[in-house]
Amino acid sequence: MWSIDFAIPRYLFKFEKFSFSPISSSIRAIWGDQGAHDYEDATMALLPLGIEAQTEAEGERMEAALEGEMDELLEVTIDSTKHPEAAEHILDAQRAGYPSILTLDREGAAERRAESLEGIPKVPGKQLDEYPPAIFKENAGQAAVRPISPAQNMGAGARIGNAVRGVPNGRKVKIKVN
Repeated sequence: MWSIDFAIPRYLFKFEKFSFSPISSSIRAIWGDQGAHDYEDATMALLPLGIEAQTEAEGERMEAALEGEMDELLEVTIDSTKHPEAAEHILDAQRAGYPSILTLDREGAAERRAESLEGIPKVPGKQLDEYPPAIFKENAGQAAVRPISPAQNMGAGARIGNAVRGVPNGRKVKIKVN
């Protein structure tokens, strides 16, 4: 029996008796074209399992958080050189009194976003960025909203979204800009 283990940051992939190697001529010779096709289908069917996997360390952190053993603040930093428009909006909102420490609360995000954006006209070629983001309770449908470039909005949003992936609701998150 053999296995392949490989890691990509935040994910651990482990497939028993599985390989990403191209279909060899021996597989095609033994099973024919249909067998090779079935092998490819089986390979692709396993990919979602790996994508959903988490590292053992993250799993332990998540368990500790669920058990109330981890009160540490999760810090997410938005790089002002990569996302200058989003970073400026975050800093302006925080200077205006919006909190930097937020409570993760994914449920109700769509409603908070709709309420925050209600009545604000869209700007062609821009997306409406909100701070605090709708996935945080402190948004409360009263976010600071600013039109910024779609790349800036999606880039900063992805940074925050990736940082809180697998983190349970209720966890405190500090949004910083460097």
